[in-house]
Amino acid sequence: MKARTVTVIGAGSSGQAIAGFLALSGYQVNLWNRDDDEEVNRWLKPISDRGGLEVQGVIEGFAPIQEVTTDIGAAISGADVILVNTTTDAYQSVGSQLAPHISSSQRLILMASGTLGTIDMWQGLITGGFTGDLLIGETSTTVFGSRATDPATVRIGGRKDGVEIASLPSGRADVFDVLLPEFSFVAVDDVLRSAFNNMGPALHVVPMVLNAGRVEAQGGKFLYYVDGITPSIAAVIQQFDKERLAVARAFGYESTTLSDYLTQTVSAPEGSLYESIQGCAMYAKSSSPEHLNHRFLWEDTFAGVVPLLSLAEIATVPVPISNALITMSSALLGRDFRDLGRTARNLNLDDLTVKTMKDLVQNDEAFSTWKQRPRPGLFMHNIQAIVTSETEAAHENTH
Repeated sequence: MKARTVTVIGAGSSGQAIAGFLALSGYQVNLWNRDDDEEVNRWLKPISDRGGLEVQGVIEGFAPIQEVTTDIGAAISGADVILVNTTTDAYQSVGSQLAPHISSSQRLILMASGTLGTIDMWQGLITGGFTGDLLIGETSTTVFGSRATDPATVRIGGRKDGVEIASLPSGRADVFDVLLPEFSFVAVDDVLRSAFNNMGPALHVVPMVLNAGRVEAQGGKFLYYVDGITPSIAAVIQQFDKERLAVARAFGYESTTLSDYLTQTVSAPEGSLYESIQGCAMYAKSSSPEHLNHRFLWEDTFAGVVPLLSLAEIATVPVPISNALITMSSALLGRDFRDLGRTARNLNLDDLTVKTMKDLVQNDEAFSTWKQRPRPGLFMHNIQAIVTSETEAAHENTH
């Protein structure tokens, strides 16, 4: 049955785009953001004062928002679907806050959750005391390329076709397309397949590391994809993509290549990887981040490269480019992502094999057993060291 009421968690550009689109599509929409003075004043108060959002770009109109709040219980009360659009470092915090209020009849979708985002969210839910069953979906990318431009205004620069969605417990992702048919989700087998189709690290971490000096010297003053991805940098992206595909094969998955993703999902022209990126209209006007402490670098390392490395270690697949990216990102930002990121240890997966990891995401009984395992508590504590203001979510979120 199609959803009627939707709650969007996170009021950055992605959250505003999702909320605006759904409201214009006829849904009753609630919008929640954490109670941070800067974010409340920048995002929530203008939307609350206007009673909604002005949506511009490829979709246009005034989108009424039913409730704008920092009270997560009030935000999700009566919602059929809850869509999480925060940065991925907030998942355990959001999960622990949702835990006392969410019901098993509701559906939770993690938008652009990074690699193993559902496992991360379950860590928060369990820490927060949730003991029930819950169907969670995760997408491998954002639905829209968007930017929060002015107060209570979001510009949607492009919409992606055929965004993949997986579920945990597995095999039930088709439910989400019924609930929100306007998104035209494409259901995939399980969250490991979704994990291996995370393209963000290739398009974000590699160019950020290799353009570090340029970002610091000219931040925001060059075109991120057009100027920042040269033939040589595209070649490194290609090598990193080969590592991702090799790890996927070790787990028994044939994943989408980055080149196919570009041509099939973001309407890039066919050709070499460099030619596809250069010719992609959705990327053409995207400017560089203004600083290195940006989610393109820290978030896609934390929630993309680090868990890929953990999966590679489980499967004993060498991934030298991934290792180098984590080392360089940690050095550039002064954070130890091998300690703070989504490692197997921090996700309570550190003693798994390829077989038991696949069982966890594909077999309900194995997943239930994993939920009962003791939680070390270390990840929730350490993550506070890298939580940054979600104002970074106001940057254009396109990959």
